[in-house]
Amino acid sequence: MVKTYCLKSNITTRIRGLKSLKEKRSIVKRMKNMLDKYYNASVIESDFNDSHEFISLTYSIVSKDKDYLLNVLENIEERIEVEYGVSISEHLYDIF
Repeated sequence: MVKTYCLKSNITTRIRGLKSLKEKRSIVKRMKNMLDKYYNASVIESDFNDSHEFISLTYSIVSKDKDYLLNVLENIEERIEVEYGVSISEHLYDIF
């Protein structure tokens, strides 16, 4: 029997200077598409739906390799900060 691991992660980011929810939705959509395309992650916007400053995304990824999931976790955090110019205020995760 092959053991499988699941990574469940929640990232909360803060973006300053947005003037509308439409601008925020554009960034959220690009983040979700990136997580799906490059990491095959299932993603939802999990909190702060009406906030202009905060984005909270919860995603999950399944793999046979626990070390791969930890590496992906670090890559995602770095990529989000660099590509979208946001600061990650909270990053909670669990691998089971």
